Amino acid sequence: DIFITFRTTFELDGEVVKDPAVIRQNYVKGWLFFDILSIFPIDLFLFLMDSYHPWVRANRLLRLLHLGYYFQQWEKVTNMKPSIIRIFKSAFTIIAL
Repeated sequence: DIFITFRTTFELDGEVVKDPAVIRQNYVKGWLFFDILSIFPIDLFLFLMDSYHPWVRANRLLRLLHLGYYFQQWEKVTNMKPSIIRIFKSAFTIIAL
């Protein structure tokens, strides 16, 4: 996911940005920290030190932060009614949590 995001265009001031350097800079300033933190194997380190707790897997929940961005992009490109999109958001959030 991290490698794909480094190559994914985004919209800035109504224009699609395709320059890899600008895309990389935008990702490093925005989502990269959360993505690295979410894939960091904290649970493995604590398991090896015999101090494992189930709550240490909570860093994986940081991936859910992307949902808001994905739904926002979806609203821009679809012609669905906003109420239908809200139903999808609610259902997906309930399933994900």
